[in-house]
Amino acid sequence: MSSNVNINIARGNQKVKPKGENPQNFENFEGFSNSLQIELTLQIVKQALSHHLKPYYLHFHRGEENLTFKAVKRGSKDYHQLFIKPKFKEIREKVQKFLQVKKTKDIQGWSNGLLITYTYDCDVEESWKRAKNFSKHFKKVVERLKYRDIEIIFGVRVQEAQTSGKAHHHLLILLSEPFEYRFDPVKKRGYILKQKLYNEFKKIFNLDLGFIDIQAITNHKEAVSYLGKYFSKGGEIETLIDKEVEQLKEDEIKRLLGLYFLILFKLRQFSVFGSERGLDKTYSNKFQKSRGWVRLEGEALREWVEFLSSLGLGELSGLGIKLIRGSPSKIKIVF
Repeated sequence: MSSNVNINIARGNQKVKPKGENPQNFENFEGFSNSLQIELTLQIVKQALSHHLKPYYLHFHRGEENLTFKAVKRGSKDYHQLFIKPKFKEIREKVQKFLQVKKTKDIQGWSNGLLITYTYDCDVEESWKRAKNFSKHFKKVVERLKYRDIEIIFGVRVQEAQTSGKAHHHLLILLSEPFEYRFDPVKKRGYILKQKLYNEFKKIFNLDLGFIDIQAITNHKEAVSYLGKYFSKGGEIETLIDKEVEQLKEDEIKRLLGLYFLILFKLRQFSVFGSERGLDKTYSNKFQKSRGWVRLEGEALREWVEFLSSLGLGELSGLGIKLIRGSPSKIKIVF
């Protein structure tokens, strides 16, 4: 094989990931006051994410036709464009369909929507361990609601990092039963009108994880803006990695830490739940099974890579190539 070929190649029984050592230990970001410590810690995070985002390519064949394409990595602009944006559109449509808000007075009305934030009261490592088991804990909430003949019609959970590095969760929940709300124009947020019901909701949603904040959704625009705020995050990680540590803003630090810990603990950024979730479409890089594509390996893989190299396509990522499809007699390249 030509020595200038720089394509990650994996056979069928190998994981297709860039080689290199991922950090096995992570720093506790909580309570740092020394700016040098913060800088060193964030440098570790940036290096790990830079390693994670290294481009690599997958190679398949179907009959005489070959297919090479750039793998989509979480945290990249491609991932945000291809996966996050379409999901956000679907979720937004669900929220607009099932959210019921009715005004009875200027600052009061009825709503079936809640915005809930869970913040952990433990150290960084423990917070992410708990985050990994959050769904199991949340089953208690579902059971408590069912006991009161209330159902979660649709819910979205987004998990991210605080500036300290701790995990916390933002939930948007639409219930089968509406409740009365009041809106505070000074604090610009909605509250559950009756204290008795608020106390009951606190008991229902309490999971003994730390601090919990519950607020009422008072209009559709508020719900969509709330979702957009968190779904827009993550699309600029590549840009943030190139920034100097001292130039990073607080929100940008949270984005870096969030992706770092999500990858480290193998967690999704968001998930949907409820009786009307309807968003269980899964994306599998084993699409060749359903479309007839088979992973290239062995001599066939070597010949294909050498052919690409002979065309000056040895450094695919450096050329900005997203996809190559065809055979030595006819080839199509997408940049």
